[in-house]
Amino acid sequence: MDEGALMLQLVPVEEWAQATELGSVPSLEALGAVLDDAVRSAGCGGGAKLAFRIETRVRRAVWSLDTLPARAELVTESEPAVIVGLYATEDAARHAMPAGRRFHAHIVFPTLDLAGHLREVDLEGGSNLQLQAR
Repeated sequence: MDEGALMLQLVPVEEWAQATELGSVPSLEALGAVLDDAVRSAGCGGGAKLAFRIETRVRRAVWSLDTLPARAELVTESEPAVIVGLYATEDAARHAMPAGRRFHAHIVFPTLDLAGHLREVDLEGGSNLQLQAR
């Protein structure tokens, strides 16, 4: 592939844990704290690596399409969304964890038929978080 790079990570999820309802989550940093707490509450210790899924409505999301010929950074407001990602406390570089975070997330807008890399987010209350159970 001469034009760019391609990376695909697949996380096979056999079963999702029961959903946990979240309050409002005003930032990506706050989302990281929510995930840290959820993983700890699920009993995952030091070497956690699992998928997560959040059904939500965004107040505002900044996201990007890292495709050629030009990268696009987009803003979407007041839309239903599904955030999917990988949470890992080890091998951050191997799992493409951005900016020292413990999670890599993508956002899907089902009603708009769009998806991309999540850059910043403000979630309304009432979101449902699920962690990978198996």
